[in-house]
Amino acid sequence: MKRKTFFTLFIFILVSSLLVMSGCASKQHLKTIDEQKAQLDKANSRIKELEKRVNDLNNSIRNTESSIQEAEGERRKLSNSISNLKSQISMVERERGELEPKISDGKASLDKVTKRISSLNSQIKSLKNELNEKEILISSKDDEIVALQNSLSQLNDEISNLNQQISSLQNEKNALAAQVDETIASKKKITTILSVLLAVAVIIAIVGFAKGMKK
Repeated sequence: MKRKTFFTLFIFILVSSLLVMSGCASKQHLKTIDEQKAQLDKANSRIKELEKRVNDLNNSIRNTESSIQEAEGERRKLSNSISNLKSQISMVERERGELEPKISDGKASLDKVTKRISSLNSQIKSLKNELNEKEILISSKDDEIVALQNSLSQLNDEISNLNQQISSLQNEKNALAAQVDETIASKKKITTILSVLLAVAVIIAIVGFAKGMKK
């Protein structure tokens, strides 16, 4: 009788221990999985945030490249305008140079030649003023283009840095995902082992009780 009682107590303790172990293992695994999934969610959130920033920077790059093209187009127009002004100044100065000797040799009306030279001088002055303004504008446009190119370089550097961060986070995310899978697999394995042990304990208990009943 004592042996039967001891056996029953042993089986009860064994089954209880297995159930407690199963519960503790399950809770610990669930806690670990929750922590790993929280880290995974955090990594995903950060990746999305960085990818949005990269997308915004790419838009800024396209706008900057468009501004550079526009500025370079304006600079070409200014350059062409300056070339035309220089050509006009050369033509007017050449005409003035041809008229000036006529004043001294008396071959043309002095008054007429003087007025024409005065008119040409006014044209030259006006053209040179316009030329000076265009050169100031083209210098300003050069500064603008340099500033835009520097901005473009900085944007590309920032995107490169962000892409490196994204790559690092992707590796971290993949490692976390692998850990989650490993933890889940470990939980299933331990649960299976404990279930088998519990089933064995129950079978032993049944067999023991059956033998006890026969006696």
